[in-house]
Amino acid sequence: MEEKSTADEDTQRHPLEPPGTGRIADQLTPFRSPGKRPSKLPVYALTLFVLLCAAFLIFGIVSVKLITPTLRLTSVAVHPLAAASVSLNATLQINVTLKNANYWAFDVGSVDGIFFYGGATIGKATFSGGGVVVKALGKTALGGAVELTYDGGGSFGTGDVMGGSISLWSSWTLTGRFNVVRFMSPKRYSVTVCVMDFNLTAQTIRVSSCD
Repeated sequence: MEEKSTADEDTQRHPLEPPGTGRIADQLTPFRSPGKRPSKLPVYALTLFVLLCAAFLIFGIVSVKLITPTLRLTSVAVHPLAAASVSLNATLQINVTLKNANYWAFDVGSVDGIFFYGGATIGKATFSGGGVVVKALGKTALGGAVELTYDGGGSFGTGDVMGGSISLWSSWTLTGRFNVVRFMSPKRYSVTVCVMDFNLTAQTIRVSSCD
């Protein structure tokens, strides 16, 4: 009788449950209302900001370390020459060499030269870059013709005429940009001054210095 009484008490305390399910209270899980997932937009924005900062930092470092290519007047040939005590007419065939000491290629924009005798401008030259690229750690040659004309109301210096030569100088401006990356192309320009000795008798020009 005592065993039956104990079973009845257990039945009253725990109502019958489907077999194999265990206690119903153990199977219940608290109800959670569906909430919105956190937005990833701030993460993407922060990542983009960091990448842009890194790109501009690299661009700044590279721009500071870039060395503008050098220009040298390598050869000057005289074609027709007509010289007198008060005038000069000549055609020069000019060749210049551009040297790039950087690890990035350099797109040449233009090479512009101005020739002077004394204080007078006697000739101008423009060599268009137009697709000319100086490779990294490389050299490139450009050339063209220049017309020199001097009839500026005065004679050559007495010493020049007696010595059979005149001293000319030219100023060269090189412009272009470096190919670092597609959206980062730093512009650069340089100015080079060359001094030349023009032998009127032999009709030759010797480049004495380029700085």
